[in-house]
Amino acid sequence: MDKLKLCLIGLICLIGTIGYGEPVFCSAKTFGADDDVIKIKLKDGTEVSAAFFDGAEKQVVVSVPGGLAGKENYYFLAKRLQKINVASLLLDGRSENDLLSAIDFLKQKNFEKIVLVGGSIGAGTILTTIKYTLTETQKALIEKIILIGPYSGSALQTNKIKKLFIAAKSDSVSPLSGIRELYEDTSEPKILKLYEGPWHAEQLFESKYRDDVARTIIDFIQ
Repeated sequence: MDKLKLCLIGLICLIGTIGYGEPVFCSAKTFGADDDVIKIKLKDGTEVSAAFFDGAEKQVVVSVPGGLAGKENYYFLAKRLQKINVASLLLDGRSENDLLSAIDFLKQKNFEKIVLVGGSIGAGTILTTIKYTLTETQKALIEKIILIGPYSGSALQTNKIKKLFIAAKSDSVSPLSGIRELYEDTSEPKILKLYEGPWHAEQLFESKYRDDVARTIIDFIQ
């Protein structure tokens, strides 16, 4: 999409956003996109910028990007998920507040099952938020998590959430030894999927394994 048009959409969203947890939808479909750009204003005045891909089911996937990525890195995955009627909310931010606001928004939208996928530090945010911040009511919504080249974060000890770890064996940022340790310390049910190469987190989406990674994620979500 043309950068100027994206800026105009963002400005309109910013002007129209009011109140905590009150999302204002600004359609990008006019410009040929498949998503809606939204802004959610928090109590402290910060905002979550996200792309929302609607679906027909009560399951939704939330992506939390790593430090070298953004919501655009997950567009191809969201479009594939739409084909099986699964909605996606793609975040730009990667903080706990971003994730908490996303969960609250989706709860208001009456989604019943949430899958969290994050790369690098975004994966760390998912782990930390679930372990230390979420209420029991919020945790009950989290069905599965997908951690791609996780950087930081604490191992989860819960059998109520299914966990998929994805990483490159020679990850240039997150050493495989650390990822294996995190995986071993995490409770079942869990799966570890490894690929050859140096790619870190969302860089796998641009590698020769792009389609296989997407299939692995979609199969896990289904």
